[in-house]
Amino acid sequence: MKTYKIEFVKVDKQYATVIINADNRSAALEIAKGMKVEDFDETESIQGKEWRVKKDWSFLDLFGIGK
Repeated sequence: MKTYKIEFVKVDKQYATVIINADNRSAALEIAKGMKVEDFDETESIQGKEWRVKKDWSFLDLFGIGK
């Protein structure tokens, strides 16, 4: 029987951008944090899921003395 490592990766990414006129970066950031995402100039979101199956591997496998 072989041993496998199973990985599950779930990505939920949101991206938004807006142009803000402010006296400094801190002020611009505070204004942006107070806004709704719907009010930004551009918005994008993506969701993804991926299953990965990997053979259980060891450095010793290179020399043929692993599991």
